[in-house]
Amino acid sequence: DNQYYLLVGHGGTFWNHSVSMWRSDSLFGPYEKNENNPIVTNRDYPKDNYIHHTGHADMVETQNGEWWMVLLGSRPYGGEFTNLGRETALVPVDWTGDWPIINPLGPQGRVMPIHRRPELKNHDWDALPTRDDFEGSKLKLYWNFMQAPVENWWSLSESQGQLRIALRPIQMESYAENPSFIGRRQQHKNFTVTTKMKFLAQSENESAGLLVTRDVNNQFQFLRGLKDDQPILQLIRREVVNDSSEVVIAEVPVQSEDIYLKIDALEQEFQFSYSFDGQTWDTLAQNIDGSFLSFGKGMGRFTGTFIGMYATSRDQESDTHAFFDWFEYSGF
Repeated sequence: DNQYYLLVGHGGTFWNHSVSMWRSDSLFGPYEKNENNPIVTNRDYPKDNYIHHTGHADMVETQNGEWWMVLLGSRPYGGEFTNLGRETALVPVDWTGDWPIINPLGPQGRVMPIHRRPELKNHDWDALPTRDDFEGSKLKLYWNFMQAPVENWWSLSESQGQLRIALRPIQMESYAENPSFIGRRQQHKNFTVTTKMKFLAQSENESAGLLVTRDVNNQFQFLRGLKDDQPILQLIRREVVNDSSEVVIAEVPVQSEDIYLKIDALEQEFQFSYSFDGQTWDTLAQNIDGSFLSFGKGMGRFTGTFIGMYATSRDQESDTHAFFDWFEYSGF
């Protein structure tokens, strides 16, 4: 109706995140405040509520005349922890009056875990595959890097049906560098990740395996390596608060070049297992708290947790490679 509406995310992108609206007859104001601001927030709910950090909104009118709001939010679980990072939420809007009302059927102004769907033809999106056998010539689009690679340190063609990853001096400790890490997002509160790897370290600076990482400072490193000239499998927790802190949670000698690695997460409880035949599994560590992978304990990256394959030669040059036959992720 010839008015400008200003839609604003505010309150910080953490627990106080909100969305408010103003309007004016002129682009340059002055703007009239909506007396019902904020029009969206879950900030006064308990921190273990189903959705928090709601904000950064936009609105759209469909071809059927319905209004909807799309915005970011986080799903805490196991307490106030949000390992999944920020995800996308969709909320119905009633804009028959002067101001939009978000979630008009109530509770108004709240983002709920379930809303009615738009009156639109359903579009079935292909679900991400649970398993990658690395048979193609290119990595699938759901794989992610840390920073943009400037060299091809991975290959799907050097060993048919395997992903080959070069051990490089770079470690997963700097936002400015691109380590030998290929990961996919954690999409579920509960998940299982399994892979088969062929790798033997040639020196104690070399290691390869699986990485569960929120960022460069908060990680589980589930890696094959070398200690006192003996092959070992280690679980390392990296949590940097003030000074660098890496703690070896568990380690075991492992001689076979081929090894299966498995990570099970039941909400914030992690278990790490290994096998030499893919059938009989031994537990390296269990009942391990993974809540430090959330930004619930302090500000950090909002992208959520990634799980993937990692190889490093820790500040030294290396010609060694790690080979992964397949990678499987399933969650609920």
